[in-house]
Amino acid sequence: MKEITFIIAMLFSLNLVHALTITELNYNPEGEDNNKEYIELYSEVPLTLSNHTVEDSASSDTLVLLKSYDSNYYLIVEDGFDYSQINANIYSAGSAIGNNLNNDQDTVKIKGVDGSILDSFNYNSAMGANGNNKSLCKFPNENDNWQECYQTPGSLNFIEVINQQNNQ
Repeated sequence: MKEITFIIAMLFSLNLVHALTITELNYNPEGEDNNKEYIELYSEVPLTLSNHTVEDSASSDTLVLLKSYDSNYYLIVEDGFDYSQINANIYSAGSAIGNNLNNDQDTVKIKGVDGSILDSFNYNSAMGANGNNKSLCKFPNENDNWQECYQTPGSLNFIEVINQQNNQ
């Protein structure tokens, strides 16, 4: 009986590990970057990310809960980020996410309290969202198809579809 309980507990914890995914990244906001960069995460199950870490290629920060909200979205922000109109769970990475998200290329990792990598994303400026008031978003959320998108911190990602008319 103990073995069955242990196996069920392990399967449940594995499901939680795979439930968290990076869905949006704003690494180079238009104008001054300070206090505007963010990482959006999504989970189908409620999570507590306090004491988890966020890393870029150069440094690591421990997450601190700023705002709890009944949402499947989690936002990692810098000190001074205006999240007053965002209905999501908000976590601070401190004065900067990592050593500031690099505008040319960088790697972002979300790690559990045990140090395991829950999700990671490598980006570069050629992917878009480089100083133009847009973000990089995963479409659909469960696949690794990243595209430039409108900024939607704490909500469903949105991409503009341009309709082309057929001249006949």
